[in-house]
Amino acid sequence: MHDGLTLPWADSYCCQVVDWGRPEAVPDSSDSFLLARSPSTQLSTVRAVVMVALRSPDGKMLGALMGAHSTPVPDVERHLPAIRRQAALLGALLRHELSAQQESRREQNPDAEFTDLLTGLANRRAWDDALRAEDARAARYASSAAVLVLDIDGLRRVNAGAGHTSGDDLLITTAAVLSGRMRSVDFVARIGGDEFGVLMPETTAEEAGTVMGDLRKMLTSAGISASFGIGQRRSNTGLPAAWRAADVEMYADKLQAAGRRIPRQTAVPVEGEERPAPADQKDKEPYTGPERRKDRRRSAEEITAAEEIEAAAAALAGSNSIDPGEQIEKEGQEAVVAVAAVLGRRLTSVDALLQLAKDQLGMEVAFLGTFEGTTGQQRVRNLIASVAVPLVVGQLQPVDDTYCKAITDGRMQVVIPDTAKDPLARAMAVTRDLNIGSHVGVPLHRRDGRLYGTLCTWSTGPDEALRERDADVLRAIGNVVMDLVDMEDRTERDRHKMLDRMDRLMANGGPGVVFQAVHALEGLDTVGVEALSRFPVGSGRPDEWFTSATRAGVGLELELAAVRNALTILPALRGFLGINVSPRTLVSPAFGRLVTKLPLKSIVIEVTEHEAVDDYDALNDVLRPWRERGMRIAVDDAGAGFASMRHVLTLVPDFIKLDISLVRGIDTDPAKRALAGALAAFAQKIGSSVIAEGIETAAELSVLRGLKVEFGQGYHLSLPGPLADEMRKDDEVVPEPA
Repeated sequence: MHDGLTLPWADSYCCQVVDWGRPEAVPDSSDSFLLARSPSTQLSTVRAVVMVALRSPDGKMLGALMGAHSTPVPDVERHLPAIRRQAALLGALLRHELSAQQESRREQNPDAEFTDLLTGLANRRAWDDALRAEDARAARYASSAAVLVLDIDGLRRVNAGAGHTSGDDLLITTAAVLSGRMRSVDFVARIGGDEFGVLMPETTAEEAGTVMGDLRKMLTSAGISASFGIGQRRSNTGLPAAWRAADVEMYADKLQAAGRRIPRQTAVPVEGEERPAPADQKDKEPYTGPERRKDRRRSAEEITAAEEIEAAAAALAGSNSIDPGEQIEKEGQEAVVAVAAVLGRRLTSVDALLQLAKDQLGMEVAFLGTFEGTTGQQRVRNLIASVAVPLVVGQLQPVDDTYCKAITDGRMQVVIPDTAKDPLARAMAVTRDLNIGSHVGVPLHRRDGRLYGTLCTWSTGPDEALRERDADVLRAIGNVVMDLVDMEDRTERDRHKMLDRMDRLMANGGPGVVFQAVHALEGLDTVGVEALSRFPVGSGRPDEWFTSATRAGVGLELELAAVRNALTILPALRGFLGINVSPRTLVSPAFGRLVTKLPLKSIVIEVTEHEAVDDYDALNDVLRPWRERGMRIAVDDAGAGFASMRHVLTLVPDFIKLDISLVRGIDTDPAKRALAGALAAFAQKIGSSVIAEGIETAAELSVLRGLKVEFGQGYHLSLPGPLADEMRKDDEVVPEPA
């Protein structure tokens, strides 16, 4: 076996363990037909195997922890409890790492040095960095990734004929289309004069093809012709080769569009590249064009309207109705409980690794100490102990008389089985103060080689079984510790950066506001507007701003500033004003002070599904007096997930807003029409109205009218912008917001 090796899941013994309940421990593979025939054990001489599933705390399958030996191990089963415990810790840690890596992608916001000034997208330098970073992530976690490139057709002719200003407009429009279509985890860049690139983590070639089809239609609608290419990351070539393959395919597409009869499939392949087969992506964030599955619902007479909608949504998303929590094995649950009982508190990621190091080496204490610059002190960053020690997290102490200093200076061995037999350890006061009987410690360095601190484990008694291999184990764990330390430090730096950005934004009056009209689909009269926040050009999308602000602890402040700026148009508004407000902000006293004195009949609060509601009763208690005074409630993004349906059933809103992913292409997708129709019928039964978001074509509008959807908004009807004249009034004065 070797790093990066990929095997079919169905052929692995791990599949037998996870899917079919085969034994986790096999003392002798010659006694197990299934193990003997597994390619994962045929690749080398394997006689004994331990295979334990790695699951996240919520039960999601992440991988497997496997141990193998070249000779039979008769008592291998006795090690299972400890291995399950390690698997539970590693599962929690891996899930944390994956989440942190995904957040890191979302938070990537290139500064001026990495930004294309014309379009506001990332530039070529940022693209190169992102490609390298994502390639490393994909290799580490064995995840898929795809690259999409596009080149605007005829840009030089536009520049020559109509001038560079017109050409610039094409580039800016293309950038806007790309930014509007892609997910928050995708990376979009202008990588050449008329060429753009999109890096899509955890994406197959099939999914990338769906995105390409959408972008081609959207650009064509905007009057822009472009050529496209797709490359899928392969484990033996990486993302740079995928980019090259995408570029070759894009050039073939350009020649074909110019009249050269070159079929797309004859594009010259990059060495080592293969056209990948479609992969199952049901556990990943969907784009569009979901998997069609056999409809197993009962008849409409047998279920309620709400159940029918839920079933239709499940069919649309291709989701599995099995609760992931039910899939957690009993042993895994017991392991997680045991870990929690030992630690007595919620683990941080570094703490989890220290616990793993302590258990792996059979020690009583694991300690991460950092050197504080030139102050000559050491700080206790993390500490895990099963015995009493006179140390606390955050404590500063002189570094001179410490094992850490002696190890980094090279004066002390990294492995000391018995401190009483080591002259240096025996002479140090810290040996007596901390009651150190045996010790293993290794220095830790930053990626640039700078000394960071030490990772140490010790016990109160001697342990003659300690060997140099134990130091190797600690070094391996230390490498991962430093990855997480760097990640946590970067998160803290990002938080301070966001706070600085907030200061500058608020000093300039807060978020800008544009308004998108809401139309009655019959007659297309404007009945209200939705306020949309806007931020400085090139500083990130609105959702990125709000997410980063929440992560930095200033989400409420930013949201209230956006609401306050939107409410300033109430005195001039004819019709209603829709404002997006999170459930957490709705129940805050600050929001109550902001709206209490306003004409609530003119306000529609749009509640999104992106934030969980912990207490619907409390939310309804807050909303009730406002709704009695005329405030109306809309549930946003209906059809995009089950959280929005719970909002609908619990809040009983005045408006249900169909998510753009449900509206886009509804004229050609029967599943989308079925779900939209069910939602419209359900809304009528509970006295609500439906607003369709993102209507882009006349065909979509026609279908929605046929489904009895009453209201809609989208680029086909009107664009966001300043308050339109037809929505202004001059005969009524409304109090300014408090």
